[in-house]
Amino acid sequence: MDQNIFYDEMHNKINVMHNTLIDIKDGTSDLELINELFRAIHTIKGSASLLFLEDIVSICHKSEDLLTLVRGSKLTFDQNMARLFVEIKDFIKLILDDTFQGLNDTQMIENLSLYFTKKIESFCVKIVVVLSKEDIFSIDNNTTTNNYDINQISTLVDTIDFIDTNETSLIFIDVDSLDDNDFELLKEIRMNSEHKYIPIVLIVPKNYSKLVILGKFLGAKAWIEKPTQEDKIFEIIKRILG
Repeated sequence: MDQNIFYDEMHNKINVMHNTLIDIKDGTSDLELINELFRAIHTIKGSASLLFLEDIVSICHKSEDLLTLVRGSKLTFDQNMARLFVEIKDFIKLILDDTFQGLNDTQMIENLSLYFTKKIESFCVKIVVVLSKEDIFSIDNNTTTNNYDINQISTLVDTIDFIDTNETSLIFIDVDSLDDNDFELLKEIRMNSEHKYIPIVLIVPKNYSKLVILGKFLGAKAWIEKPTQEDKIFEIIKRILG
């Protein structure tokens, strides 16, 4: 296998990224330009995989996930996101050039990979589930606001089904919406290895007698006393998820 072919292809696609990002440096809603950026990153990822450049593969994969949200109208490609992709393009080129020259600053690459991972995550929509039979929010049952995708669900069974298929970041549980047999079903959330570390916030009536027991049982992160206030809930979401 002639590795130079893949290096050349990656450099070509880095140039495509560069030229596309010049066109959208102030942000864009042009889906074709977004798709062009996506295709360039996807090709870079494929070539990097063949060259075993796992740091490039990883950052390209995360970049694709971010652009997928843009393509699905979940996020806006604004000026700040454009700047992020310029940095990502430079990071990919740095690793590629250093590798081609036989250089390998592992600590620097690790630090930069962590930086970009956190930066990308800061743009991503975080899914919040609110289990309640009451209308807690003055929003629709599914609304994206301030990078939070809030889903209000009325039953525990539907909540478990939802978090099984969606990467949930935070769960609010209104205890008044739980039936007696639901407390046993709650074990499924904490027994499932994929869900056991999802933060849970309890919504409880005043002087709720089972607060301590249920809080310890679920490993609850916090609790809110009824009547709930929407701004207070958003404050807790922001505090926990950033």
